Amino acid sequence: MRKVFFLLFFCPFFINAQKDTIIQRPFAIELGINAITLPVGSFGNTESGGGYASKQIKSTFLDNASVFLELRYSPKKPIVTNIFGLKSTTVFAARISAFAVGFDTESFDKNLNNNVSGNAFQSDAKDYRAINFMLGVYDLYNITKKKRKLFFYDRIYLGLTSANLPALSTSVNGVKQIQRNSASATAFSVQCGIGVYKTFSKKFSTAFGIDYFYTKPIFKNVKTETVNGTTTFSNVITPISILTVMSISFNFAL
Repeated sequence: MRKVFFLLFFCPFFINAQKDTIIQRPFAIELGINAITLPVGSFGNTESGGGYASKQIKSTFLDNASVFLELRYSPKKPIVTNIFGLKSTTVFAARISAFAVGFDTESFDKNLNNNVSGNAFQSDAKDYRAINFMLGVYDLYNITKKKRKLFFYDRIYLGLTSANLPALSTSVNGVKQIQRNSASATAFSVQCGIGVYKTFSKKFSTAFGIDYFYTKPIFKNVKTETVNGTTTFSNVITPISILTVMSISFNFAL
């Protein structure tokens, strides 16, 4: 079904696709960075109940960016699919990635000020952070007349994510009003993407693509303290959905 969907949207682009099987070395390592990581859906919502994940690109390393290291395996006997004369080769992958997305304290304070008049709230928070361990599969399509030079790919990963909920401190005129502790949780995650893969030699290549990532961790027993001495423990459910663009990577065959 996924390949039928792919052909309906991208088949016109591959009229001159190479009909020969793509030949890969058995193992390759890919190291890369997604230069822009944008929160989407409820994760980036700055209304009540939203994740308040920041869409502002920061200069600090890993803020609204992600890095990844991947090991790919191409079977010695290629797994080839042929649909309407367009051949793809299947590649398996194991990936470790990490990203950080800032917390939008400006929007958070604005909502507090609108709901509680007469106060000027000021909040401070760290970043959302996550480390992902995933297994996946690629479909590689040769899209040039020269063999094994330029490929289009689609891919999907499944795995586990260790996510961090940032600590949040809110003050009024320098007096701390609310303090929420940080928390961590592990959840299943999924990632899918498309892109272009360019080889320059048998051992070196680059890639450029776009990916969508989703996980839904449950942060349990998160401690929140208020200025009047009240302490509560509650579960915080924060769906984390991001779109990574401007993905640039370097691949080395083993």
